[in-house]
Amino acid sequence: MTPTEAVKGFQRAKPFGRRRHSPLPGFHTPTGALGAVCAALFLVLFLVAPGLAKPARDVAAVLAAMSLEEKVGQLFTVYFEGPLVSDDLRGMIANYHIGGVIYYGVSGNVENPAQVAALSRDIQAEAAKTPRGVGLFVSVDQEGGPVARLRRGVTLFPSNMAVAATGKPKNARIAAEITARELRTLGINVNFAPVADVNVNPDNPIIGIRSYGQDPARVSRFVAAAVRGYDKNRMLCTPKHFPGHGDTATDSHLGLPMVTHDAATFARVDLPPFQAAISAGARAIMTAHVELPAVDPTNTPSTLSRPVLIELLRNRLGFRGLVFTDSLGMGALTWTVGTVEAAARALAAGADVLLFGADRGHTPAQQRQAYARVLAG
Repeated sequence: MTPTEAVKGFQRAKPFGRRRHSPLPGFHTPTGALGAVCAALFLVLFLVAPGLAKPARDVAAVLAAMSLEEKVGQLFTVYFEGPLVSDDLRGMIANYHIGGVIYYGVSGNVENPAQVAALSRDIQAEAAKTPRGVGLFVSVDQEGGPVARLRRGVTLFPSNMAVAATGKPKNARIAAEITARELRTLGINVNFAPVADVNVNPDNPIIGIRSYGQDPARVSRFVAAAVRGYDKNRMLCTPKHFPGHGDTATDSHLGLPMVTHDAATFARVDLPPFQAAISAGARAIMTAHVELPAVDPTNTPSTLSRPVLIELLRNRLGFRGLVFTDSLGMGALTWTVGTVEAAARALAAGADVLLFGADRGHTPAQQRQAYARVLAG
């Protein structure tokens, strides 16, 4: 399917058409929130069991034993404060049944490799104490260049734009392979990378050199290479930020950007890297908090947009992996619908995993409020 074909007629698509891509061989993602939990369980059981060709436990059996409260909690990946397992985090694992955590330098989670490895081990130990004993997604943003939460004791690669300047996609694959191996050594199993945005706006305040460049074909080749590098080394990666954050002049941490491309331009510029990522076997994708009138005329942020996540990503592109939201505490959402309401609306729109990052003004209390909101339906 060409990019133009993917966009053309998406409004006529039926929800969840024929399956084309699976998160793992032999696994097909069911639809809806239950499917999100099932897919997340499948991947986390696979990722926390190195060396196995399939999960060590039966996903259906684990899911059947879960209460509604446990299933809802599995959809949450949250931030926490400090270099150790705090009482607050321990409570989130035991009482709110969270499915994952994210590390930040600003949250004091990252000091040195030994500390990070110990923290990851202790987090999984807490998860093992729960009735189901399901491990957690342990995630980080380690893109290379300016966005690298771990700065000490790991390989620091240049920005994606610098990697692309070599003209050799294999360099993106090698960087992903090395990053994946190092992160796994530290107990991290999800990296929110690579950036698949095509940076065609020189005034873009948030993407810039995080992108592989302004040429969609080149960006596509480098994104696909990175996805293969991560996948080869059992690191769940999330090409981002779907449907594209490259032609924006607003930082979505601060406000709600708009991508003004018409349908043809969007299909030609923004879409190809995500198609390439899916073709390369991406098992997850991260959303963008951007308005895209060419796909959703209501100007709903894409993270909350069913036309973007279901009709375009699922139906037209055939993606069957996990859909992670970008952090729900970012200004694009807090200034429009609020973090708590955004959680419920993102799930209704087709997101699978709700990410709560260490954003300005965002508190752990909001994570618990969002849990209650989603549980209430």
